[in-house]
Amino acid sequence: MVMPGTERDGLLVQEKARTARLLEDLHQNGITYQSIADDLGVDRRTILRWVKSETHPTPQILTNDYLESRLQTLLEPASN
Repeated sequence: MVMPGTERDGLLVQEKARTARLLEDLHQNGITYQSIADDLGVDRRTILRWVKSETHPTPQILTNDYLESRLQTLLEPASN
């Protein structure tokens, strides 16, 4: 039997980990935390808290979708 809220809490943990991973991947590919903060309209310190999983963006899934699409743009070969 699943306790109420347990599944939701598990999804939140997964999304927080996804946020941290995406931010690190973007940073390793040359995108600054300040640039990401500017795009999302938050302070750079907020981004650093997300990287450390101290806090998480709201709504998290939409933020993660944005981060993932930005990373994909960087990783795709340039079109001719």
